[in-house]
Amino acid sequence: MRRRSFAPGLRPATTPSVLQSLPPQLRGSVTLHWPADGVMLRSEISPLQRMQPKALPMIRRSSTRLRLLCAAAAWLACSTANAYFVRPYVQLGQGVIDGLEQDGATERTEGFTAALRAEVSLDQGTSRNFLQVTGPGAFAQSAGTMGDRLHVVNAQNTTLGFSFAFDGMIVSPARDPNLNSTMQIGVVANLRVFDASAGATYANFASKAGALVSDSVFLQFNNPTEPLSVQLQRTLAGSFAVASASPLDLDVFASLSIFAAPNDNPGTVTMDFMNTGTFRVQAAPGVSFTSDSGVFLSQQAPIPEPGSWALMALGLLGVGGAARRMRALSTIS
Repeated sequence: MRRRSFAPGLRPATTPSVLQSLPPQLRGSVTLHWPADGVMLRSEISPLQRMQPKALPMIRRSSTRLRLLCAAAAWLACSTANAYFVRPYVQLGQGVIDGLEQDGATERTEGFTAALRAEVSLDQGTSRNFLQVTGPGAFAQSAGTMGDRLHVVNAQNTTLGFSFAFDGMIVSPARDPNLNSTMQIGVVANLRVFDASAGATYANFASKAGALVSDSVFLQFNNPTEPLSVQLQRTLAGSFAVASASPLDLDVFASLSIFAAPNDNPGTVTMDFMNTGTFRVQAAPGVSFTSDSGVFLSQQAPIPEPGSWALMALGLLGVGGAARRMRALSTIS
């Protein structure tokens, strides 16, 4: 599912009261907030408005029709609960590209230009984001969200760990003190793991209670007084103990969003997070999982165990020692 929309700006939109009573899947909104997937500003025409643009007054006058509509809304809310998804999302000024793909492609890239793009891959467990915006200029955002359902076996009496690590570089001029204009720069990341029965989806995972693992970060670099050059490196992580011998079904989610709004300030803001936010699962030997996508983390290079690191270090020392001995023998000869 790919949506292109054009936001009318940052002014709150008035949603008919009948829509307020429905699930988010049937509502449209224009709000400045931090919804579940880390997308800062969304502008959408609701499915109800697309299907019945002239029927809202009739719905208000008909309680029977409203009950039927609510029942349909409840069905839609259930039917859109996804097993896996990728969602690259980019915004430049009023232009938005939402590349949400549910139960389909496991990798997707969206972008307006090479200077604004987002890439998401379940195969590698990564979100790659890049933006470059020059002021005076509009708001720009690059976001990537992913989710999958995992089926874990042989985890009894072990601890399952999950992490989402990201790093990137932010370069920005200082805010012009002579201008009455703010400069906004920020990074938002989320990691969540739920039992599959919790009903978490791409639309609610960051705000939904009851997560087995929950970690988030919101970093702001607003109104810098000096030129900014920041190298960021963060890891979101969490774990939980498993007592049951039964297989576990888990819904896992991760998102990374970067944004910049130079407004009236001149100069170029560059945010390079193409070195990825990377999802990882840490489990004891013998524990294994499959995913509904069939590819989750399948193309990810494994992390060497501590014992493997030690063996690699010993091997390198051995190679170095052998090279020194060969040089010594050559000198003697």
